[in-house]
Formats: sequence, C-alpha cells, structure tokens
Amino acid sequence: MTQGYYAGLSGIQTHQYGLDVVSDNLANVNTIGYRGSNTEFASLLSTKVVSAGAKTPTSNDLELGVRLQATTMNTTGGTLINTDRFSDLS
Repeated sequence: MTQGYYAGLSGIQTHQYGLDVVSDNLANVNTIGYRGSNTEFASLLSTKVVSAGAKTPTSNDLELGVRLQATTMNTTGGTLINTDRFSDLS
C-alpha cells in the first residue's frame, strides 16, 4: 500500500522540479545571454503484471515512480544584433 504513496510522492516532487525549471525560463526570457533549460524524466521501475494463468505478461504496466533524468541547457545560437560599437563582442 505504501508503495503507491512513494510512487505518487516521486511524481509530485519531480513535477515540482520541472515547474521550477519552466519558471526560471519564463522569469529570464528577456535577460540578455540567458540560456533556457529543458528537463527529461524517466520511470524508476516498470514491471509487467501477469494475469493468473497467463503465459505471457499482459499489457498492464505497473509504474513505480518517476525521476528526473537530466536537465540540459539550450545551446543553440541566439540572434546577433549589430550595435556599431567596437567594444561589443559576439
């Protein structure tokens, strides 16, 4: 019974971290030079549920939680703005 609570809790915590990353991206959308981040999530463990008398697992997957797999920075080049100043670098 408590396994379901842990799966739900891991989902809530991971979702909160994803919202934190999105809110950071939104808060800094107009900051010059800011690079946004992306999050990737993964299942902690997935098992197949076998029906009584079945020889093969059914399509009922039992997910046991979720975790943050990676947070990656957006490294695509931004737009260049010509300022006509010799001290500016790109």
